[in-house]
Amino acid sequence: MNFEAFVLAPTVVQVHALLALFALFWGGSILLRRKGGGGHKFAGRVWATAMLGVALTSMVLPKPGDVSPIHAFTAITLI
Repeated sequence: MNFEAFVLAPTVVQVHALLALFALFWGGSILLRRKGGGGHKFAGRVWATAMLGVALTSMVLPKPGDVSPIHAFTAITLI
């Protein structure tokens, strides 16, 4: 992997990528928890907060062009 590109990327890109990776792995761990328990609900709230961060940072990422179809995912996530 090329970590140099990650380190040299703008801060918002780094935050976006780290939140997305966290949400991916944290979401997988939620599936292993007993459904409906306090730990499961707390983990779900942490995951939802991470996904909110991913969606919000995606709106301010440096973009090479105008709005693209991928931005629909931001709207869906926020809804």
